[in-house]
Amino acid sequence: MRKLKLTDEEGYLRHDAFYATWLLGVYPYSEDDYNRALLLFDAEQERFSRMGLDGYKPSAFVKPLLQQAFNRAGWRATAGFFALSILKLKEKGMDPTQDEAAEVVSEMANVHDTAQFAVYRDGKFSVKNRKLVNDTVTIKKRFRSFQSAAHICAAFIVFSSHHPFPHPFNVDPEVDERFVATLLHFQRALRCAIDTSSWNMWEINENIRFKGPTPEPFEITDALLEYMMAPWEATRGRPPGG
Repeated sequence: MRKLKLTDEEGYLRHDAFYATWLLGVYPYSEDDYNRALLLFDAEQERFSRMGLDGYKPSAFVKPLLQQAFNRAGWRATAGFFALSILKLKEKGMDPTQDEAAEVVSEMANVHDTAQFAVYRDGKFSVKNRKLVNDTVTIKKRFRSFQSAAHICAAFIVFSSHHPFPHPFNVDPEVDERFVATLLHFQRALRCAIDTSSWNMWEINENIRFKGPTPEPFEITDALLEYMMAPWEATRGRPPGG
């Protein structure tokens, strides 16, 4: 297990908390790549602050990172839906396995085929469709590659179903705090649902001071639950003898 401290010296949430966790969903398996990317993003955030939202254009150093983030969006989605499937199977009274979670994601992909992802181009984020993989072998392979950040990937899926994807360099403490509260919620939930000891998870520190009342985490919406679980329930989710 690796640790990511999202607080400053006074215990409050760091100003870079949003993109510091977002980058873990891009480079979850290489700590060196993650640390280099974070240094570039820290410098870019200062540049963004000087230029302002309307005048900002990504630097030549950051453009490849933003492109890599988009290229790996499908992998992050697979890992996130995989983790959310584990939680929902647990709620059904099952003892979820990775094979069963892969079946949920596979059936979801068979029905929906594509998912929407935020991509940064021409100075702004836009939504693009990307094809989802549907074979269970590939799904499990992708999950294993991103399992250390599975709770982060899951939190981003749920957060994005409630809130538009924010500009990573446009710091908004209220948005960041709500996201981190959601992330901590899914970090705890996954640990309760399945043995994560082999995942080498990036553990987010729990002792975070918020500027105001502790924000409520976002939960899975009914629409997201239907999108994710209904295809599996229609084919494999029937009770024995049902």
